[in-house]
Amino acid sequence: MHRKKLLETVFITSAFLFAFAFISGLYILQYPQWWKWLVYEQVPLTWLESSLLLACSFFSFICFIFCYKENKKDKVFWFLLTGSFLLFAFDERFAVHERFRDKIIAPADIRIPFITWTSPGDYILLFVMAAGLIMFFRLIRLFRYRKMTYVFFITAVSLSAAAVIMDSFDMTGYPVFYQRTEQFIEEIIETSAMLFFMNTFFLCSIDHIYENFKSN
Repeated sequence: MHRKKLLETVFITSAFLFAFAFISGLYILQYPQWWKWLVYEQVPLTWLESSLLLACSFFSFICFIFCYKENKKDKVFWFLLTGSFLLFAFDERFAVHERFRDKIIAPADIRIPFITWTSPGDYILLFVMAAGLIMFFRLIRLFRYRKMTYVFFITAVSLSAAAVIMDSFDMTGYPVFYQRTEQFIEEIIETSAMLFFMNTFFLCSIDHIYENFKSN
């Protein structure tokens, strides 16, 4: 148990420190044009974020495997999480929804009447967020067994919602400095959410692995 606790502490601490050092490095390397590798699509920060999402899918898959092996009902939800985060990683790496927005929705000026604060297409993730929040109340029970996973998951969902809402605002017309600053803050919140999701799923996967070893 002591080794398990040490492993968890080292992994979680290392993940946050690496992300902080990576983002700080990108900022310093491009200063004074600090935003170049931080606020655009398909930049080095994209690699970090897509890697974190891929790790979320991987740890979710481990949980799915053990739940499937033990024929637990939770296997369905872990399968959904595995697939969802795999799709999120693909979207983050190749900017799928941004391309769809820029090439199809924006040129056609497709708007949603009751979503008035966005530019055409910037509402896509709002619908993804709404679907996620609907599933939240079914998924949260996966993490209630342990205080840390419960707190981490709620933190991850809250940060994700904040990032999506920030990203949806149309900043056209604002000074460029404010646009870059808003986007930078949004990226930091988004990356933090990914870190909390990854650490949540990591803790769950470790718990499954140790329980399996104990039972054998």
